[in-house]
Amino acid sequence: MKNFFALLIFAAAVGGWYLYDQHSKGQKQIADLSQTLPGYEQNVLTRRADLQTYVSLLELQQKVQAKRGEIAAIQEKERLLKDTLSRLSKERVDIINRDRQAQVGRIIPELTLLDGRKLAQVRILKVEDSGLSISLTSGVQKLLPSDLPADLRKTLHYP
Repeated sequence: MKNFFALLIFAAAVGGWYLYDQHSKGQKQIADLSQTLPGYEQNVLTRRADLQTYVSLLELQQKVQAKRGEIAAIQEKERLLKDTLSRLSKERVDIINRDRQAQVGRIIPELTLLDGRKLAQVRILKVEDSGLSISLTSGVQKLLPSDLPADLRKTLHYP
C-alpha cells in the first residue's frame, strides 16, 4: 500500500508538474500573442484600407464607364444634329436658289433703287448671291443686293 501511495503521490507530482508546465506555456503563448496582436490588428487595418481603396477605385471605374457611355451617346446625338443641320442648310440653299430662279424672266414695270434711281421695264436675267443681272432698254446691268429696295431683297432672299 505504501508503494501505491508513493506511486499516487508521484503520479500527482508528475500530473501537477505537467499541468504547471502547460499553464506556463499557455501563459507564455498568451503573452506572445498579446505582443503580436497589435501587428495583426495593424495588418488587418491596412488590408481593410486597401480593400476600401480598391472598392472606391472600382466604383470610380464604373462611373467613368457610365460617363463614357453618356459621352458616346452625346457625341452620336451631336453627329446626328450636325448631319441634320448640314442637310437643312443644303435644303435651304436649294430652296433659295429655286425661288431666285423662279424670278428669272420676271418683268418689273418700274424699279426704284435705294439711291433714288428709277429704272423702267426691268427684266431679271440672272439672280446670284453677289447680285442680279437685269435687262433694260439701254442694255444689261448688274445690281448689288444693297442697291435693291427692301421688298425685292426679301423676295430674292438677300440679307
